[in-house]
Amino acid sequence: MKILVIGSTGRTGLRIVERGISVGHRITAFTRKPDQLAGVRGIDRIIHGDGLNPSDIARAVEGQDAVICSVAPGHSGTTVADVTRNLIQAMRQENVRRLILISSNLLDATRPLGLVQLVKFLLRHALVDDRQAELLVKDSGLDWTIVRPGRLTDKPATGRIRLVYGGTIDSPPFSLTRADLATAIIDSVANPGDFGKTFEVTNGRALG
Repeated sequence: MKILVIGSTGRTGLRIVERGISVGHRITAFTRKPDQLAGVRGIDRIIHGDGLNPSDIARAVEGQDAVICSVAPGHSGTTVADVTRNLIQAMRQENVRRLILISSNLLDATRPLGLVQLVKFLLRHALVDDRQAELLVKDSGLDWTIVRPGRLTDKPATGRIRLVYGGTIDSPPFSLTRADLATAIIDSVANPGDFGKTFEVTNGRALG
């Protein structure tokens, strides 16, 4: 598949790019910082652009089979929703239907209780941004999937990935390696069973 990754030089986006390449997809990396991809082999195209610029997004979406949006909320609390709005418009225009949005499980998380409430307060503006982006995606008419990862780490992949569709993960572990998240997302891209669904994802319980 031809897959466009928005936010390809972020810590999560880069893992998605690498995973997509490793399983044979043709990856287009969209970024404001193309120099940060100099050491990544196998990228089909690198597009220098700004997700807040509709014409840049439209240029990147053209000819793709699917789009993965891996954008972190900005300090103003509007970045993800604004990029998502531009992306949906471009996908409709270019008749590209498959969209995966990376959001946050903090939107509905309840466990661990004390820590979650504190983090939700500290990130309240970013979570408003994520919620608005989710609403835009759900109303887009596209073949969408919303992925809500747990607390992300940069540890090596474990291969133990736990998915919960339409609900919340309320038992540990609550964390997830970015490498395992990338695997879950790339696996979902071509899975029509995930269309129109939201799932939370963390690492599975340790073996033994």
